[in-house]
Amino acid sequence: MARQSRTHAYRVPYWQRALQTWQRFHADRRGAVALIFALTSVVLLGLVGGGIDYSRIAYRRSQLQSAVDNATLAAGNALKLAPSNSTAVASIVQRIIIENAPSPPDRPLTVQVSVTSDKTGVSASATDNLKLTFGAFVGVKVVPITARSTATVMGKMRLCLLTLDPAATGSLHLEKNANLSATSCSLYANSKDAKAIQGDDNAIAKADRICSVGGSSTARANFAPPVTTGCPAINDPLASIVTAPPPGGCVTVSSAAGPGPGKGPGGPAAGNVAVTASTTLDPGTYCGGLHITGTAKVTLNPGVYIIKDGPLIVDQQASMSGQNVGFYFMGDAAGLRFDANTTISLSAPVSGPLAGFLMTEQPSVSAPVPPPPGPKGSPPP
Repeated sequence: MARQSRTHAYRVPYWQRALQTWQRFHADRRGAVALIFALTSVVLLGLVGGGIDYSRIAYRRSQLQSAVDNATLAAGNALKLAPSNSTAVASIVQRIIIENAPSPPDRPLTVQVSVTSDKTGVSASATDNLKLTFGAFVGVKVVPITARSTATVMGKMRLCLLTLDPAATGSLHLEKNANLSATSCSLYANSKDAKAIQGDDNAIAKADRICSVGGSSTARANFAPPVTTGCPAINDPLASIVTAPPPGGCVTVSSAAGPGPGKGPGGPAAGNVAVTASTTLDPGTYCGGLHITGTAKVTLNPGVYIIKDGPLIVDQQASMSGQNVGFYFMGDAAGLRFDANTTISLSAPVSGPLAGFLMTEQPSVSAPVPPPPGPKGSPPP
């Protein structure tokens, strides 16, 4: 009789099956490294990207704050001047902030400026919506950065005139019945010379205060109040405000202009623009100077007029007028002379590089050449 064999099923314990599964997974390394590396890369990318964006945010915040601080300090200095204009001061603040913390065209700064009604303080803020390089990983694409600053003018003295030469004799000198009236402001000389302020020939000066770092000589003049000597020197309040406009190509004028009348009496050196008939001039660079003469009536369009390597002279019965115009003098020979019978009517710009300034000179001029004398050989007024 044949024997029947019986096979009994063998069940592997649960713990043993789990151990075998782990051993197989542990032994098979084909995808584990790639998975771990991928996970680690995402974390590292987030950490590195976050660090880069944080550095950009910190740098931009510091840059903005420095620009706003410098702008309000410069505006505070401008407010020390008696004829300060709130609109011009606000324009100065905006320009300095934009120059010192530039942003791309697709991300312009938002600048807000407020000047107090009594012109003793200015506040400003600048906001930049900085685009993050890696912000998309955390759902933050843009971070607004804002910097604020306020400057307040201490004291109530306003300047109408400040001479900067620290050693000149007669840095402020009035003579020949000259009459200088500084309403509600001060006249100030930074020179330490014993005769820093001089008055001769019955000259008259009136101001809230007349102050000299050095001394004065005004016995033959009438200064009211008398000059206060030994005053502390004042830093140039405009040093950080004016931005030199870049010179362009030399302006040419139509038939109303021609070469200068030469080096004879009453005329600047040859090569300047000489206007002898009534006309309207545009802003630009006037190489060799600008001479308005005869009975010419010249109107200036708004903008900046660069007077380069020659003087600005208005003589005889000529007139010059313009609103929102500024003059920037470049070169040692870029002087100024308005003769007695001329008519001048000008107002300074309220925006742009010369906002608030009618006339200013290149700071690097070290050996200025006076403009030529008037028709009778008298020195320039």
